Amino acid sequence: DYKHNLVVASYPRGEGKTICMAILTLFRFFNRFGELIHLAGNSKEQASFAHYELIKKTIQNTPKLLNTPGLVIKEKHISLMGGPKEAINQIKAIASSVGLLPGTTCAVFTELHNMSREDEKFFIDLWTSTRATPNAMVLVDTTVAEPGHIVYRIWEEYNKGETPTIFFHHYADQIYNPETTPE
Repeated sequence: DYKHNLVVASYPRGEGKTICMAILTLFRFFNRFGELIHLAGNSKEQASFAHYELIKKTIQNTPKLLNTPGLVIKEKHISLMGGPKEAINQIKAIASSVGLLPGTTCAVFTELHNMSREDEKFFIDLWTSTRATPNAMVLVDTTVAEPGHIVYRIWEEYNKGETPTIFFHHYADQIYNPETTPE
């Protein structure tokens, strides 16, 4: 059983938060049964570009993953098939206005800091789509956001320590990537 159902990686640009979430997504996809993984962002194009293409390229460039029996990689989804029409696991990018998605086992959201206050319902719907599913989780990669923003509110909730199902990983005032400057 997973301890956390909301995992947030909040680092500066270029520090690897998207790749971390992609690797966690691949772990679930290749090691669990019945995974329905939705990739989301502030637009379907953002989710496709940020996560779907990264996940697809990682699989295509990793012989052990690429040679997994039943693996099917299409333009809009990646599946592990148990038979001709039986998808065991699936990954797909979704539009930002789909509403609730029952059966979601993992939702991955990129660049949450860009979400406007008016559009928060989409993220809340995505998050609540996982609540009744055992071991479901939402993975978020984002940079920081101003006070009052949903990213900031999640960070505040995590810091209170009263919601053990939230894990918020961040660091402040450190630059690890030599290409990243304070500016």
